[in-house]
Amino acid sequence: KSIKLGINLSGRFDDKTKPNTDMRDIWQMAQAINPRFPAYFSNGLPWEGKEDGWNPVMMASDAGGTTVNKTNSYRSMLTFEVKIPWVEGLSVDGWYSVDKSQGNSRRQQYPWTVYGRKNADGVYPPSISKRLAQISLTEGADWNTSETFNTKLNYVKKFGKHDLNVFVAYEQNKFNSKWISAYRNDLISTNPDAQLFMGSQLGQVANGSAYNMNRQNYFSRVSYNFAGKYYVDATLRRDGSPIFPKNKRFGTFPGISASWRISEEDFLKEKAPFINNLKLRASWGQLGNDRVAEYQYLTAYNYVDAQVIMGGAQNLLPAFYPGVNANPNITWEVADNRNIGLDASFLDRLIEVEFDVYNNSRKNILIPRNASIPDYVGLKLPEENLGKMKNSGFEILLTHNKQIGDFKYSISGNYSYNTNEVVDIDETPNVLDWQKRTGKPFGAELYYETDGLYSPADIADTKVPKYGGAKAGDIKVLDYNADGKINGDDRVRMAKSMDVPRVMYGFGIKGSYKNFDLNMVFQGAEKVNRYLYTADIGIRGNFLKDYYTNYWTEATPDARWPKANPNTFGSTNNNDFFVLPAGYLRLSSMELGYNIPKSVAKLVMLDNIRFYFSGSNLFLIYNKLKYFDPELAESRGYYYPKQRILNFGVNVSF
Repeated sequence: KSIKLGINLSGRFDDKTKPNTDMRDIWQMAQAINPRFPAYFSNGLPWEGKEDGWNPVMMASDAGGTTVNKTNSYRSMLTFEVKIPWVEGLSVDGWYSVDKSQGNSRRQQYPWTVYGRKNADGVYPPSISKRLAQISLTEGADWNTSETFNTKLNYVKKFGKHDLNVFVAYEQNKFNSKWISAYRNDLISTNPDAQLFMGSQLGQVANGSAYNMNRQNYFSRVSYNFAGKYYVDATLRRDGSPIFPKNKRFGTFPGISASWRISEEDFLKEKAPFINNLKLRASWGQLGNDRVAEYQYLTAYNYVDAQVIMGGAQNLLPAFYPGVNANPNITWEVADNRNIGLDASFLDRLIEVEFDVYNNSRKNILIPRNASIPDYVGLKLPEENLGKMKNSGFEILLTHNKQIGDFKYSISGNYSYNTNEVVDIDETPNVLDWQKRTGKPFGAELYYETDGLYSPADIADTKVPKYGGAKAGDIKVLDYNADGKINGDDRVRMAKSMDVPRVMYGFGIKGSYKNFDLNMVFQGAEKVNRYLYTADIGIRGNFLKDYYTNYWTEATPDARWPKANPNTFGSTNNNDFFVLPAGYLRLSSMELGYNIPKSVAKLVMLDNIRFYFSGSNLFLIYNKLKYFDPELAESRGYYYPKQRILNFGVNVSF
């Protein structure tokens, strides 16, 4: 009874095959090709596509070969728990795990034949795709091992109204990986079983590398509560990472939290019996981040193949050249997290509330001084612990629970708002105030501000600043600094949130009636924007339907979009005309179930039978972006769409 041992073993075997063309390229061509031409002509020959044999149907097939990835993964964990019999509440537990994986990849590539439109002689002229022009084979293998040891000393004690829970723990991880690859082209066969020796030795490539990483962590916690009313938790971490110099390798990160369960006080129980739970809580803690470029305290040298000429132009030798300069003072990035919250429930959980306000700051963020030190210095600068950021916001969750006879339901809604700001960052000397990154959200870019489209009157008015070549129907860029010219000084660092929503919200509905049950989850976002890229519109690609049906002409001066000529200053430079709201609300998941009456299930010697229908990513209720999926941070549509998944199944218990 004092000693428990456990072992967990698992394995996974993956075998994946995919076309050699990148998914992004496939979707790009699917949007760009002339819609009047089919993927295949009526005689079954594949069309040549827009350029270089880029027929998206061929690109998505195995016509150009395939890449096969096979991975075998094994996981093992040994767990233990020992209760010290002579000290009540004292115990030791822990685990040791070994995870191993071994992968093999094979990329066999060859060109495909496509055909142009029928010529005057009735012939469909063939051509070879230039995308995958060579018959080549690349094979690779990789090995990965991760070992983790964790042990924890626990002490749990209750004396009177006092509860004490203490632990100290140690963890270490060792990770090793290795990979090799080989490549040859001009293979004599496209047979799926072709081997590397069948290719040319001229241009052959052999490569490989190895990597290892070790980490150590010491951490502890002391938890105390008195009479179930007053709670205090104190934590301390000391984390070690080898990517920093020896004297900076370990970081210490404390934390503390406290809460007061007011609903357990006699004065509230007597005066407000409808309050089931009311708790106030606050916390502060630090966390360290070492997920940064590694070993920057060492001077880096880059290795390149065939770069130095020795004994003639045909004798190219490998060489090393200086990389990033060393920074011996590099250390952990540190996050300070502060939180105040409230939990409450009323009227036998008829209404439940959770509310949190937080203010987090980060310091020692690693950034290079590339802005303040000019390029002519000739140094590739290391990162330094210079940056500072802060983010703040709040989260609220409201829940309503009710039962009326056999009908039970729960409705919940959550809303969160978050904003972030760069506090300190390396700025270019003499940067214009409206172009500074300090005080703006992280990642904020420079955009020209716009005011619709130039009208013929604007073009004729010499007092209206214009960029070179501007004509009626082009995007009207504002002269922000009022110097009478449109140039780079008019760009403004925009404070709008791009790609990352400031507001996330959602709500769920759960209900059951007798043997039926229903669960629905909705999720949405607001205060988020996407940039609609239009560089290919009308030149290398098709038009968005909304653009095509609503662009500027002399007959439609109030059109939404500029005239069909994207190669203008206003269309090719980032500007807020193409910054579009991307808020949305989606029915994320739904499940409807029915439990067969137990009396019926027992007739077939079963305890329970439940039939269910479920679905995920079902549909968008609204999408402000309209043109693309708002959850994917890609404003060209070059991505594989999110899949709608529908399931029907049965759960049986014995």
